[in-house]
Amino acid sequence: MNETNYHSSQEQIARIMKRIYQQGLTSLSGGNISTIDTDKNFFITPTAVDKGNLSADDVVYFNASGEFFGKRTPSSEYPFHMAIYRQRPDVRAIVHTHSPALIAFSIAGKTPDPKITPITQQVCSRIGFVAYAPPGSQMLGELVAAQFTDGTQLVIMENHGAVAVGPDLQTAYQCLETLEYSARALIYAHSLGDVQSWDSNELQHLWENPPYFEKEILPETLEDTAEREMICAVVQRAYQRQLMVSTTGSASVRLNADQFLITPSNQDRCELQAQQLTRIDGEHIYGNHPPSRAYRLHQEIYQQHQDVNAILTSQAPYATAFAITNTRLNTRSIPESYMLLRNVQQTTLEDVLITPEKAAKLIGENHSTMIILNLGILVTGKTLMQAYDRLEVAEFTARSIIEAQVLGGMKPIREEEIRRLDWL
Repeated sequence: MNETNYHSSQEQIARIMKRIYQQGLTSLSGGNISTIDTDKNFFITPTAVDKGNLSADDVVYFNASGEFFGKRTPSSEYPFHMAIYRQRPDVRAIVHTHSPALIAFSIAGKTPDPKITPITQQVCSRIGFVAYAPPGSQMLGELVAAQFTDGTQLVIMENHGAVAVGPDLQTAYQCLETLEYSARALIYAHSLGDVQSWDSNELQHLWENPPYFEKEILPETLEDTAEREMICAVVQRAYQRQLMVSTTGSASVRLNADQFLITPSNQDRCELQAQQLTRIDGEHIYGNHPPSRAYRLHQEIYQQHQDVNAILTSQAPYATAFAITNTRLNTRSIPESYMLLRNVQQTTLEDVLITPEKAAKLIGENHSTMIILNLGILVTGKTLMQAYDRLEVAEFTARSIIEAQVLGGMKPIREEEIRRLDWL
């Protein structure tokens, strides 16, 4: 095997495993990931090694003959990885974790509904479930591999965890991460009301294939360096704070009356770089990637509201619980929530995709924040940091309301005190 490819595979596995641990998707000892190439060179994480400090040297290599090499012992669950690769020649990477929300579905004997948002439906729509079998056993390998025969992307293993596959490690990881966050939103939503599934094939097609994807993207000069770096820093911060995931979430900043910068579609939010951002100037798109699917809504908000200079959209899980249950987010929980968010609006995903000018009208002086049904939350600000502050406060508020349910529910601030806050 080529030495460069050998080390590259090990480094990629170590990098993704550290990210899995940092995002709270597995414990120190739990989970394993692997890759395989066209020559049947197989790499997998070791057993009994701290997943948060895994190095490339720790990754174990199997050759095509099944012999393994390295300073560590391979994960005891390598048999089910190999069984999947035999079953699915198109699969080149496998990610198995013990992420909390997917474990909750695992031990309840259920699978999460991917039709709660178009993002989950796009990234991880085909989900399987297998009955319990002992870890590392041949039976487990056979059961799991059988579930992947029909193009399934992720399988929930009863009383065990979840395993996602893909043509590369990034795709497999993004599938699992996206579904974990959706599973969290589903769990939180149960304390608010009935979950409303996303069941429009027409709008799903529009989400996945927006008309502007066909528009010419013009070369960019990469000016506005400070604004670009600021957007990247805020998006990465939102990712680290679990307000965005790798596959979803957008940020934009106004440059002048007609232009703004916005995050691109289909780019990993954790690894976003300044040159990947897209600039919108009227009807023209500049950059190397199509803009966020929310770009027309951002554009309408900037055109209608001259005091708005920054916008964030997010699928933060607690706020998304409100979005998938059609529940109003009551900000009268504590003074900070009310004063920063005031009255949170609601709009439909249909308006966002088809009539964004209608959705944009809901933003105003006391309406900086908007729940988008079956999508998430949108916040605006005079500055990017003000918008980001509102996003954090909105997610904290949503979380507090949900957690208060087990204590008897929220008792909102009295009306006379709200009038007092309105004067501040």
